[in-house]
Amino acid sequence: MTAGLAPYAVAIAAIFLLAAAFSVSGLVQRFRLCIALMSNAARVLRDPALDDDTKERTARRSALILLAQFGIITAVSVAVFAIPAAAVWLADLVGFATMGAVWKTLFEPRLITGAALFFFVLVWIQRR
Repeated sequence: MTAGLAPYAVAIAAIFLLAAAFSVSGLVQRFRLCIALMSNAARVLRDPALDDDTKERTARRSALILLAQFGIITAVSVAVFAIPAAAVWLADLVGFATMGAVWKTLFEPRLITGAALFFFVLVWIQRR
């Protein structure tokens, strides 16, 4: 492969690795869980038939669960982004493409547009 195409190959591989890691990470389901939890807590807080103690217990329990989910989502997100970053680092280590050239390629408008469309379709498929 010529030196001019190597950064593109590594960048596209990194995008696919990111998509694969995102797909198996369960982040979309975790986001849905958080949204459902917040909706349920808001419903309980607006319910005039419930007493203040019940509302407070629900709010506290929901807040603790959301805090834990925030930590999990953050850790999983770091892991998801570390996988393609490691692939780019490995490509640089073996001399296939320099890290600087790959990062520069990743910020080209046409690659950003293509990657955004790819992820849009991926999320749309996962929602079905």
